[in-house]
Parts: sequence; C-alpha cells; structure tokens
Amino acid sequence: MSDEFLLGRELVLNRDEKVYAYRLHFRSLSSGSVVPGVFPPADLILDLLSGSGTEEFQGERKGILTISSDLLLSEALAALPADRIILLLDRELLLNDTVRERCHCLREAGFTLALDGGQFSPEIIELQGLIDIIGVDPTRIPADPGMVVEQFHQRQLLLLAERVSTRDEFAGLQGAGFDLFQGLFFTAPTLTAKKKLNETAAILLRIALLIINDGEVEAIVRTVQESPALTYKLLLQANSVVVGVRREIDSVRHAILLLGRDLVRRWAQTELLASSGSHERDNPLVELATARAGLMEQLCRSHPLVQGSRDFADRAFLVGTLSMLESIYNVPLEDLVASVELSADVRVALLRRSGLLGNLLTFVEALDLLNFKVGWEMLPKIDLSPRQVLEAQRRAWRCRAGGTGVSVI
Repeated sequence: MSDEFLLGRELVLNRDEKVYAYRLHFRSLSSGSVVPGVFPPADLILDLLSGSGTEEFQGERKGILTISSDLLLSEALAALPADRIILLLDRELLLNDTVRERCHCLREAGFTLALDGGQFSPEIIELQGLIDIIGVDPTRIPADPGMVVEQFHQRQLLLLAERVSTRDEFAGLQGAGFDLFQGLFFTAPTLTAKKKLNETAAILLRIALLIINDGEVEAIVRTVQESPALTYKLLLQANSVVVGVRREIDSVRHAILLLGRDLVRRWAQTELLASSGSHERDNPLVELATARAGLMEQLCRSHPLVQGSRDFADRAFLVGTLSMLESIYNVPLEDLVASVELSADVRVALLRRSGLLGNLLTFVEALDLLNFKVGWEMLPKIDLSPRQVLEAQRRAWRCRAGGTGVSVI
C-alpha cells in the first residue's frame, strides 16, 4: 500500500447511543480503483498512531484498528498505546498456536482484541479468554438473535452489530442484547425529531451569520439578549474560557469581547447542533456534525485558492454545520436555506453541491459515509492531495479533541 490513502472514521455506539469508539478505515488507490481489503503497513500505523497520534485521530475515544495477520505478529505493535487501541483481527485470520500465543501476549500488554465479522463457531470457543469483542453481521444470525447473544455473553464477549442501517434494526438488536453498534442508523430522524428550527436554534443561526457577515457587535449583543437562556450560557462560556481573569464579566457585550468573534461563532454553531434536544458531548449526530464542519474549515486552510481567506473558511464551517441540520431537526434543507439570509456560494453548496464549497461538502460527506470511491473521484475537483487531506484531518480532530473548540454547556 502506498502512502497515498484516504482515512475515514466510523462511529461505534453503545446501547445508549453514545460514542464508544472510532473505527479507523484506510483506503488506497491502485490501478485506478479503490482497494477495500488492503491493510496499512506497520510503518504507516506507527507514524499515525504512536506518540500523539491517538490524540489527533481519536481524542479521548478508543480507536478500533483492523489489522492483518502480518501486523498481528509484528513487533511494531509494541509502539502503540495499548490502552487506547482495539485491535480488530481480520475474519480470514488462520487460527494456530502462534496466533493464539500472540493474542495472549497482546492481551497481557493491555490491548483489547476484537474479531471482525464473526459468527458463533468452534473457532470462537477456542479464542475464549483472548478476544474481548466479536463483530457480527446481523444478516448472518438466526431470526431470533437472543439465543446467539446469550451464547456469546456466556463467554464474556461484547457483541458488536455491524452495518446497522436503520433505527428499527438498532432497536431490534438492542432488545436482543447487543452491546455495541456500527452503522449510520443514528443519522435517521427519530419520531421525536423536530419539524422546524425552534426559537433558540433560529437565534443561534442568526448569531453565527451576523459574525460571518461582519455584523456590528451591538447587533450580535441584541440578538443574544433575545433569549435569556442563551444570555446565561454565553456568560458561562466566557467564564469557562477566561479562567484566572480577575475582572468580572458584567454584560453580554463584555463576554463577546472577551471571547472574540471566532469563539462566539463556534459557540453559536455548536449550540445550534446541541439545541436539537441533546446537550451530551458524545451525542453522535453532534459529534459527526462538528467533525464535518471542522474538517471543511481546515480543508479550506490548505486550499491553494482560498487558504488565506478566513471568511471562506468560516463559510465552509457553516456549510458543514448546516448540512447536518436536516438529520438533526428533520427539516428539509430547502426550507432551512429559505428561512435565513445565506450567501450565494453557501446556498448552492447546500442545495446543489456545486462550487468549491459544494465540492468540499461532497468530499467530506463521502468520507463520513466511507464512500472512498467518491472520495478519490472528488480529489481533483477540490484540488487537494491525500496528504493535504490527512493533515487537515489532523488539525480538525486535534482541535476538537484538545479542547480548543467550544464546549457545549
């Protein structure tokens, strides 16, 4: 595998629909086609995930890394932080005494081991005490999955349901006792999803647009003050950011000046996502939306045509945020765009996926969906190399993980 690859992160959720880990996916391009079953070489793994790499790509989460039998037996794994990495063994792994002994050593070193795409079989019994998590394709188990789940749980195994695409599937597997869930089911609107932006969300969107369009501070102050709850939250945010400053924060205007326009914009856009009803920082939709917006912003900072334009990067961040509101609020994107004054390039990016912002959105959405074929096809259109994309991912995810973004209060 060459060093020209794309990296995608897939959310793995627990039974409460909270983020449990990121599963890391690598795809390279060979002979003009995407190569789905090729594993990254040991030196690439070490370069990405040793040292501060886990913080850059995983933040506080664990990372699930699919490895080949060659890498399983490689001493290179010793350089990875065992407490932060879940090693997902290839389903084609040949069980023998060498593999069993190696699994035992890795467990003793602190690694969590998982088996990909398995089903109940004598081989699983042989790995009892070595494997912690078993990934199961729900289509490969009987109509009543409860019996299978019980057999796995008797062997102290966590069950990971793979490729869960609908909420009905999630509910059924959750009821059957599965522990972890992988797939895009959480992006589907729930029955309780809002049908329109609530008043708080509308105010937050206006705040973000005022800042992006260089609105006067007094206009921003007046807009914040339309909501007592947001006024209080902004003051709390200012206090959390300026810890150690002796001066008291005595007004909304003072809070805005202390935070600065950029932090206030990020606060407004992050709160806009959280105002859908969940203020949990590990809500998967908020997690996906903030990661998408941050990556779009950082891709602009690398782009040769707009890398010096802070305004363009701000608009890219806004496009990434707004693109997720359709899932969060169950409101048609056309209605959302029609309800606020947006610049022309933001509108066409959201509605037509055209222009540079639209191309960037298409590219980032493809990575979110692990559609690497589209990702590779979009690279010439966004005029960025795989290496530039990786560096943008580093910056975006490091910012999110390192607490330099704005917390949801």
